[in-house]
Amino acid sequence: ENYIVSIVNHFIHITEHPAKGDLIFYPENPGDEEPEKILQIVKEWRRSQGLPLFKDSE
Repeated sequence: ENYIVSIVNHFIHITEHPAKGDLIFYPENPGDEEPEKILQIVKEWRRSQGLPLFKDSE
């Protein structure tokens, strides 16, 4: 359990997305819980905020 809390906190810290862990545990739409979709949501939000993307991202 501590490991899960640790990695979720890391996700929240590095993504800076306002939905935080809800992106993983309480997605807004069906299908948004898939890892690829979560990454897409985070990247789109970061672009919209003028924040840098992740290394090797387009």
